[in-house]
Amino acid sequence: MALGVDASGQRLRRALYAGIVTKILSKQTHTGGYGQAFRTSALVKAGGFSEQLWPYVLLDHEIMQRVAKLGRVVYPFDFWAKPSPRRSDRRRVRWTLAERILYHATPFAAKDWYFHRFLGPRLKARGITHLNLRDKPWETKA
Repeated sequence: MALGVDASGQRLRRALYAGIVTKILSKQTHTGGYGQAFRTSALVKAGGFSEQLWPYVLLDHEIMQRVAKLGRVVYPFDFWAKPSPRRSDRRRVRWTLAERILYHATPFAAKDWYFHRFLGPRLKARGITHLNLRDKPWETKA
């Protein structure tokens, strides 16, 4: 996993995450899909990015839950990525603060419960599917 940073490189933030946070919370995602790289065999064995397994946003977090069961997740200090600019209105693609806090507080052994019994039904009720990510309101329609 690459650490997400801005154009400055944020050396202190990278040191904090690569040196501390990713060691303590080593079996969860600390960056979005823009910073993920996989061994193909592990990705395939985990079921890959699958609408049948997870039709909601946060595919990057859910797939890492499945991949992490197969081995370790690493965040090398010198592997970082700068995400592209984000949409200004994130209501149709974002999880709530409470959902994010619970994600970080949920032990790895209970992450399947978190995604499939807790978060999935909540995202479904709000209509927050992965298809919302394809909607680009900043682009003008011709």
